[in-house]
Amino acid sequence: MEGRDGFAAAVDRDVIVALDTAMTPDLRRKAMARHLVHQIQLMRKEARLNVDDRIRVSVEGRGEVAAALEEHSPYICGETLAVELRFGSPPPDWMTRAVDLEEARVNVAMTRA
Repeated sequence: MEGRDGFAAAVDRDVIVALDTAMTPDLRRKAMARHLVHQIQLMRKEARLNVDDRIRVSVEGRGEVAAALEEHSPYICGETLAVELRFGSPPPDWMTRAVDLEEARVNVAMTRA
């Protein structure tokens, strides 16, 4: 079954499922937060942290990206076990990585808490 623009549809026997595939501003902000969580988890792995180690995170970004990450800071902290999420330049001794979130590049830094 072929869906209309902005929708995806599938049929299986007597069940039809249609999904709205439009990317809303809310979904874009949530996607940025999820992508940041993924990058922080990769950094945790690279740093060889234990699964239950708590961390501190710093994000240097501007505009819509910064607002989206601030909006979703409880989610980010919960998923990454961050006891702190700060915005701005990270301390020089923290592990830092440049990350592309949507069309914006941010610097993400972390250290063990």
